[in-house]
Amino acid sequence: MTKQARDILSYNGKKTTIATEPLKPYLETRNDVSFIFKSTALVRGYIGGWKIKNKKLYLVSLVGFIKNNKKVDLEYLFPNTTEVFAVWFSGDIRIPEGDLLQKNNIGYASIFARDRILNFNKGILIAETVIDNTKSKIWITPKWKTSLINEYNNLFNRCNYMPNLFYVFCVGNETGRNAKGKGVIRWQILLYKEFLKRKN
Repeated sequence: MTKQARDILSYNGKKTTIATEPLKPYLETRNDVSFIFKSTALVRGYIGGWKIKNKKLYLVSLVGFIKNNKKVDLEYLFPNTTEVFAVWFSGDIRIPEGDLLQKNNIGYASIFARDRILNFNKGILIAETVIDNTKSKIWITPKWKTSLINEYNNLFNRCNYMPNLFYVFCVGNETGRNAKGKGVIRWQILLYKEFLKRKN
């Protein structure tokens, strides 16, 4: 079970990583491109670089992997372009900040002291809020079950062509030092079985 490498965002003169995939809605419109699984820490097969300029979100760099493990950059998606206005993206970008409160080796499920939420409408920043997780009981109460369900629902779509890979995500961490016990492993196996049902 592996946390995912994050995309990078330049905002207010600082570089940070984000627990969101703003490129995903665009990729869903492109049947002619396909990134491959690179590692358990990079299931989506790419890392995007982003910046916010004049309240607009831009894709400014890309490192990805396609068939035959070929490495590609921004030219693969947008030829002859150095930055692309992300008009396709509406929703929240989450920026984890501060101390780590709860480690979850699943996707972007780890909880930090603060979450900075940037809300976009068609690529334009319209709101910004900061959530103080130290004042919330969410991270104190065991919420691993909900986190697992949410993360695996996302992985269903990414790994539905690689059932053996998905099995690694589901039960591969049961012998790790930080394994959370039989309860978690039981849910991992149940989710894997649900995955097989969807495959059939």
